[in-house]
Amino acid sequence: MIEKSAGIIIEDSKLLLVSGGNNNFFWLPGGKLEEGETPEAALRRELKEELDIELLSFRPYITYISDQEEDGTIRKVYAYIINYDGLINHQAEIDKIVWLSKEDFVKEVIPLQSGVKIHLIPRLIKDGLL
Repeated sequence: MIEKSAGIIIEDSKLLLVSGGNNNFFWLPGGKLEEGETPEAALRRELKEELDIELLSFRPYITYISDQEEDGTIRKVYAYIINYDGLINHQAEIDKIVWLSKEDFVKEVIPLQSGVKIHLIPRLIKDGLL
């Protein structure tokens, strides 16, 4: 099982999602924990690497296990609602950023990573965050 940390960034009732490489779907910014790394340290490192932002604060929102990922792996994802400093600037392997609204999700305007689609966004909608 792969363990990942991910940052939930919501502005104007829209969720920030990223994509890159040969992938044709979108996911939360973040990435895999390195050996011995805590989920919080991975979150800080990945947000700096992918979006060039500094993590100011975070709070755990949802941890989920996704066994239907596109690459066939099982993932445990620690997702945090974050506050950050800096201007979002995609870099590293990230080459696309979108802001997804509840209406965009319902209309399926972009392809989403399975765990984001099944576990995360329905919870954000239920909790009135999206």
